[in-house]
Amino acid sequence: MVLRGSGALFERARELRQNATKQENHLWYDFLKHRPEQWYRQRVIVAYIVDFGCPKAMLVVELDGMHHAAPQQAAYDAERSAYLMSLGLVVLRFQNNEIDEMFFCVCEKIATISDVRQQAPRLLQIEGAVASGD
Repeated sequence: MVLRGSGALFERARELRQNATKQENHLWYDFLKHRPEQWYRQRVIVAYIVDFGCPKAMLVVELDGMHHAAPQQAAYDAERSAYLMSLGLVVLRFQNNEIDEMFFCVCEKIATISDVRQQAPRLLQIEGAVASGD
């Protein structure tokens, strides 16, 4: 995961960690913090701050509140996600109500995608070895 950004951006990320939403705290303290791979809260990636990032899986998780439904915010989110995906990251977006109402389903999806993303390079190496061994 590429970490660039200004000092102000890192300071803003610190503020966001200190003022996390109920859903962000729930996902962090009750799931991501205990995963075997390292996760980060309010991670700076170039010019953006993502809610959660896992460098090993090249995975970003975003939690969206009601304001993300506004057309201007939705357009910004799409542009931001496209940029992050151009860096090779997978971006998962969940609504806050999904954390509230389907927490274990959200956790299962994150865990599955994280596990697959971490295995992908190894699986490609295995497939390459099998293909070249023919």
